[in-house]
Amino acid sequence: MKKRYRGTGGLLIGFIVIGVMSGTIAFFMLSHNETKTEDLSMKIQKETPVQETLATKDSIKDILSDVKDVYIESAFSVSNIIELGEGNASEIIQMMEKLDVNLVMKSVEDSMKYNDCSYIIHIKSKNIKIKLNNSYIIVEEGQGGTRIYEVDDHVLKTLNKKVESLYMSECNKNFRFENAKEVTITAGDQNKEWSIKDDQLKELLSYIDLTTPVSPQEKIGICSKYPDYQLKIEFQKQTYMMKLINDNLMSMEALDNQVYYRYDKKLWAYIVEKYPVPFDAEINQLEYLVKSKNVVVDDMENVFDLEDDKFFPRELTRVLTHASKSEVAGVPSTENLMYLLEFSVDDNKRKVKVYHNYIEYEEKIYYSENIGELIKSVISV
Repeated sequence: MKKRYRGTGGLLIGFIVIGVMSGTIAFFMLSHNETKTEDLSMKIQKETPVQETLATKDSIKDILSDVKDVYIESAFSVSNIIELGEGNASEIIQMMEKLDVNLVMKSVEDSMKYNDCSYIIHIKSKNIKIKLNNSYIIVEEGQGGTRIYEVDDHVLKTLNKKVESLYMSECNKNFRFENAKEVTITAGDQNKEWSIKDDQLKELLSYIDLTTPVSPQEKIGICSKYPDYQLKIEFQKQTYMMKLINDNLMSMEALDNQVYYRYDKKLWAYIVEKYPVPFDAEINQLEYLVKSKNVVVDDMENVFDLEDDKFFPRELTRVLTHASKSEVAGVPSTENLMYLLEFSVDDNKRKVKVYHNYIEYEEKIYYSENIGELIKSVISV
């Protein structure tokens, strides 16, 4: 009996010890998990932005009261900030004061749509910026605070149009095209040039009317239309370079700054009528390929194979035609073929072989130093 009793006692003591240990372990685990949860909670509180929608209407009149010195900046032309006259500034401020807005809080997920904007209104007297996009008005205060207002899209579109109209009206005045001394028009595809002065100059300048600034992203993939018109507008102390990409889109360079604008089509129509460039290239001339509607690039290294019907047909043709070259008898055996270009012109296929330093087209061979690398630099963009 004793033997049996001692065993039972030992077993009981064992259970007690295990229970105590289990309790200690459980306590440790619960305590550790609780601490971990608290740490995670603190981390979330620190890292997660507070997202809140305020139902309260805010007329933003407190921001817009007693406003002076109003400027407009285009997000696409930051170097050209214009000052609004008192009457125009008052009109814009009154339009904003009447807006029916909801004040909303900023969140990480929505930061892009809040920050993306077309125009920025600077109110110098209050040290604030008011950014406008298609759905929101973003007010950035000098002290670092930001207010974001949600506005009806249609109403905001009307405000944007008015701001754009005032901005472009002042821009056209500030460019002072009417004061230009001379304009040189070039047609890059046919190497033609006209120098415009006196009465013809005044007439030409009257047709320049920029209508809206454009994001550089809109230009991507658009190749300038034949005959690649460019205008060099010379003033007393500076020069503007205008490239007419097509009949309503241009790029303009001044003081190492390039911006894009839509412009009134009447300028293109006037230049085409007054300074026409008939297409007279023969089939056996590389210039003939500028009429191409499509091009297929076969890269011998199979890196830059492509087919395109928008940008590369004209762009590759211009690289080939503008490159310095001379006709030769043949291609040396040491030269390796780099690219085979197949252009679609007038329902026919025209092939161009491009070597490192040679071009072969319509049974003619030209030496053109590093032409293969030039072609590569274009198609690898």
